[in-house]
Amino acid sequence: MLNTTDVSRNKDAATETIRRAPEAPRGGASPWGETDARTARAGHELRRLRYFRDLLVEGFRAARTGDLPSGSLRVERVALGIGLPELDAVPLWSSGRGDGAVSIPFIEFILAQFVASLDAFCSDLEDRGAAAGMLEHSHALEQALRESNQGGATALALPRLGDTFLPELLVMRVCGHRGLLDRTVAECERLMLERR
Repeated sequence: MLNTTDVSRNKDAATETIRRAPEAPRGGASPWGETDARTARAGHELRRLRYFRDLLVEGFRAARTGDLPSGSLRVERVALGIGLPELDAVPLWSSGRGDGAVSIPFIEFILAQFVASLDAFCSDLEDRGAAAGMLEHSHALEQALRESNQGGATALALPRLGDTFLPELLVMRVCGHRGLLDRTVAECERLMLERR
């Protein structure tokens, strides 16, 4: 049978083991698996890249064809923790004009988020050469963002709804089949596969 002295002694011993910081293994490796954490963060950013790409591609497709989308990206948005439900309506609110110009709501915001996710993905790459290679994609996306951002730098902080019509060639270069977004995501997927 335990008395109060034994219980307090066991309690103090348990508290000591909880408070003690883990010791780093020999050889300088991180005790918590820094490589695993970097891979998980890069995987999360890759999911964000896919989401923003799919959102813009669906918006572009809806604007060109006039067809309503058959599905929604809401589940993916919620899973990624993106708390902007108005993004679910991007394909529904996209439109085109007779001269070929295309309006995709929040395009500046979505492109800015894509570039930010790409930068975060690159910062978690261990191969600095691959990260430098991704700069080409990032610069091209930033150029497309400057061309699409007609409201100035402040328009990028929050989604802005308005009929911002852009030339079809610009939107096709970014959102079209094998466009800049597709090539960027494909390159990121290739880099993730090489990490394994």
